[in-house]
Amino acid sequence: MASASAKPMNFTNIFEKEKLNPACASVQRLSFHVREDINRAIDDYMEKRNSTIARSSSSLDSDLSYTITHLPRPVDVRTFWNEQVCNTRCSLRNFVSKSVLRITLKHPELKVNTDIAGFIRGMGRNRVHPAYIQGMLETKIIVLAQRDKWEDHFRLDEALLSGALVLHDPQTYWPHMMVDGINFVVYHNISDLESKILYYLDPMNEEVRMTIGQQGRELALKHHRLWHQAERILLNDMSYHNDYGLYNKPWMNGEYSPSVYL
Repeated sequence: MASASAKPMNFTNIFEKEKLNPACASVQRLSFHVREDINRAIDDYMEKRNSTIARSSSSLDSDLSYTITHLPRPVDVRTFWNEQVCNTRCSLRNFVSKSVLRITLKHPELKVNTDIAGFIRGMGRNRVHPAYIQGMLETKIIVLAQRDKWEDHFRLDEALLSGALVLHDPQTYWPHMMVDGINFVVYHNISDLESKILYYLDPMNEEVRMTIGQQGRELALKHHRLWHQAERILLNDMSYHNDYGLYNKPWMNGEYSPSVYL
């Protein structure tokens, strides 16, 4: 888990000062991208569930995202991970999963699930299991944690696609245009995680939770697909230039500047 006060490095500025590669205009960082097989599986699930959703309906359609976000979701919180399936660089992830389950000791009314759904490890990266898709679409809040000494993972965009509210541990370099409290929510410790779970499960805050979930899904579809990353890198558009930092605040003129996207 990254420090909440961690500040990203301006690699382009370092390259310029050190003259490490004079031909390099800027350094661009690639994040993991949306898995199209997961996206198609969600579309298939929705088509089978509701025949009024035409197969030709675009996944970018905000009406479809609204429908997905507002699905009946009987499970309150899910992690899709536990210590029984991970013993390599999983201390944080396993600790978070156990901590989420322990919340039910104080709040037995919560429906919490830390079970695995579908395939794991390499098979899970290359195949889509229907139980995983159904599990995400039946969950209000998906809690994610990264592997030890590692940042970024496919699970982030997978969870965003589901329309659930995504709670994520801190990291230094976020994928493009991710903003805490707008399209996902960052938790900084276990107490903070519990507090935010209870806050967003409060019926008074249901619309806020679903709005963030819908905006997270639309962000993944509109900005996190493989060709979006290719466009940002290859075209080197100034609106994406030196796209680093917490909440996607880019470096401009050597300074850590407010986001140009907000």
